[in-house]
Amino acid sequence: MNPVVRFALQLLVLTNLAFVSITHVVDPEWLVIFFALTGAALSLSMFADRLWFRTLWNCGLFVIFTILVNDATKTGVEHMLEDGLILATFCQVHLLNNLGKRQSPDLLFFNSFLIALVTCFFSSDVVYLLVFVPWVFCQLAAMNLATIVRDDRVLTWKQSRMLVRQTVSRTILTLSLTGLAFVFVPRDFSREGFATKYLQRESDDGIVGFSEEVRLGAMSAARNDRVVASIERQSGSSPASGYLRGATLTTLRGNRWTFEDGSDETLLQAWTGRFIRRGGEFRLEPNRPATSTYTIRILDQGMRRLLLPTGTTSLRAGHGLTLDEIDVHGDLTASIVRTPLRFAEPEYSVSVGPERPVAMGQSKGAIRRAHLQRYLTLPLGRIRSKTGTLVAELMRDAGATRFATQREEVMSLTSALSHRRTYALPGETGAARSLEDFLDGASGHCEYFASALILVLRARRIPCRMVTGFHVAVLGDERIDVRSRDAHAWVEVFDSEDGWYTADPTPSATDDGNAESEGLFARIGEGLDGFWKSVTSMSADGRIAAIDGLLGFGIVVVSFPITHPGVFALLVMLAVAWILVRRSGRRGRDSAIRDYELAVRRTGLVRGDSESPREFLCRAQLETLDASLLEGLRAATVAHERRRYAGSRS
Repeated sequence: MNPVVRFALQLLVLTNLAFVSITHVVDPEWLVIFFALTGAALSLSMFADRLWFRTLWNCGLFVIFTILVNDATKTGVEHMLEDGLILATFCQVHLLNNLGKRQSPDLLFFNSFLIALVTCFFSSDVVYLLVFVPWVFCQLAAMNLATIVRDDRVLTWKQSRMLVRQTVSRTILTLSLTGLAFVFVPRDFSREGFATKYLQRESDDGIVGFSEEVRLGAMSAARNDRVVASIERQSGSSPASGYLRGATLTTLRGNRWTFEDGSDETLLQAWTGRFIRRGGEFRLEPNRPATSTYTIRILDQGMRRLLLPTGTTSLRAGHGLTLDEIDVHGDLTASIVRTPLRFAEPEYSVSVGPERPVAMGQSKGAIRRAHLQRYLTLPLGRIRSKTGTLVAELMRDAGATRFATQREEVMSLTSALSHRRTYALPGETGAARSLEDFLDGASGHCEYFASALILVLRARRIPCRMVTGFHVAVLGDERIDVRSRDAHAWVEVFDSEDGWYTADPTPSATDDGNAESEGLFARIGEGLDGFWKSVTSMSADGRIAAIDGLLGFGIVVVSFPITHPGVFALLVMLAVAWILVRRSGRRGRDSAIRDYELAVRRTGLVRGDSESPREFLCRAQLETLDASLLEGLRAATVAHERRRYAGSRS
C-alpha cells in the first residue's frame, strides 16, 4: 500500500481511538496497546509479508479473542459495550497493519463510521466535538487518497495542496449540512424505538437515568449534560432536599434490583402516608405542612415517571398533562398512565414540606416484622458471605457495637461505607464490574454504593429499599435544570417513628467545574463547553428558536440590497473587479491551452492520457499529416509550453 495512504489511514484510526478513549468505557490498558500498535503501523508494514510476523500477529489475535470470550462467559452481556468497542477498535488496528497492495480499505472506513456513531451516545461533552471535527477531515482525506493514489505513486506539492483544499471544503460542507440537519430535522432522543417497543419487557420503560429495574454492572445512566427536566420555584423561601424520587426497588435478583408489590405496602401507608385525590390534586394523607411550591416541566418526552422531591405533600397537573393521566403509587411515587401526544412539554406542580414527619407513629401502634420482610431479604450465596465481611469492617470503622437509635446506626454505617469505598464511573480504572467486585473493595458508582448499604442494613435487620431518580444540590434557586448526569440511586430506611428517611452513602465525585476559571484558555474552554451543552440539550423550543434565527438571517440577506443599496452596489463592483483581475491573469494561459486543444483535434489523432504535448508532437511527425496541420500543431505546442512552463525549446 502507498505510504501516503497508509499514513492517512493511521491518522484516521488514531481519531477512532480518541473516540473510544473519551467514552471511559474501555480500560486504559487496552488503549495503550492499541495506540502503540497504531503508532507503529508504518514501521510494522515493512514486515507484513513475513511469515513470522503473520504468525505472531494471528496468535495475538487469537489471544485477544479468547480474553473477550472468557470475559463474556463471566459477566454475560453486562459489559457488551466495553467488549464490543474493544473488538471494533482492534479490528481497525488489525486492518491498518495488514492491508496489502491490492486490498481496499473500504471495511476500515465503514468501521470508522460505526465507531464515531456509537461513541456519540456515550460522550456528549464538548470533547466529542473536538474529536469529531478532525475525524471528519481524516475520513474524507483518507477516502480521497485511497481513490486517487495507486501503487507507489508520489504526490506532487501541487496535488497535495489541491487535496488539502478539497478536503477542507468538503469537511466544512459536511459539518454545515450536519448542523443544519440537527436544527431543521425533527428529532426525539428518547423516542421509543423498535427494540424498546417490541422486544423489551414493559417494565423496562422510562429509562431516563432511573428505571423500574437497576442492572448492576451496566451503563444504565446516560452521563451527559442533556436537560431532562426543569424546576421553577413558585413560592416559599426554605430550600428543599435535592433528591427527586422516580421509583423504588425492593428485591435483588442476580444482578438486578426490581420492585415487587405486596399487601404489606397498603399496611405501611398507615405510617408513611398515601396520596388521595382531592378535587384537582393528589394530596398526601395524613396531611403535612408545606413550605415551598415548585413547577416541574418534563423536557424529555420519553420520561414516564414524575420526579417528586423528597417531602412532597401534594401533586397537581399542569400544562400538557391532566390528573387522569397521573397514577400515584403506594411508595409515594407517580407515573404517567399513558404517553399523551405532546406538542409541548408537560408540567405539574408539587408542594414540598420537611422530609422528616412530625410525631409520626405515636398513635399507629407497633408494626409487625413480617410486614417488612421484603425490605429485609438478603440474597443467598457469595453475596451474603461477602456482605457479612463488609458489615464487620463497617462496624469496626464506626467504632461502636450498640447505638442509641436506629437513625444513629444507619448514619454511622452510611458514613463508614462512604469513607471505605471510592467513587468511579463504569469503565474507569479500578471500577467494579459486578457487585461482588465492589464488596471486595473495588470502586463503584451510586448504584453499587446503594446496593452495598442495603445489604449491610438488612444484615443488621434494618428494613430499607433502593430509590432511583435524580439528585441536584438543593432546591433553593428560582430555576434548576435537571440533567441526565444528575441520575442517582440512594437508600430509604424505614423506622416506625420516622417512616421512610433518606440515607445516601455515595461520596461526592471530584468536580472542579464550579471553581472560578482563570486565563484565556480556560475561558475558551468554558465557552465551547457552554455552546456544546446548549446544542446537546436543545429542546423543541430551542430548535424552533434556532430555525427562527436562521430564517431571520436569510430575510436580512435577501433584503440587504433594498435596505443598504449603496453598500450593496459597492460590494458588487468589488466582486466584478476581482473577477476581471483573475480572468485577465489567466487569459493568456487559457487561450494557449484552447489553441493547442484545437490544433490536436484538427490532426484527427487521439492524445494519450499520459502523453505530454512534446511526445504527441513527435508521434504526429511520424504520421502522414498535412504540412500546414503539422506546422500549426508545432506552433501551438511551443506556445502551450511557453505559457504553462515559462518557456521551452522549440
